[in-house]
Amino acid sequence: FTYAIRNLKNCITQVENMHPSGASEFDIMEKAEKLYIQDPKQKNGFKFDHVWNLMKDI
Repeated sequence: FTYAIRNLKNCITQVENMHPSGASEFDIMEKAEKLYIQDPKQKNGFKFDHVWNLMKDI
């Protein structure tokens, strides 16, 4: 669980560092999730959307 949260946060940071012009929070999250599933351990995608808003700032 913690690995998944940390990994998604890292993916979001990578996308944000690309400075996508005019990208909304939704766009950034969508690109981050595509990046996230490139990790062989996370090939099934992020399964914790229901707690993401609570955990993202930890």
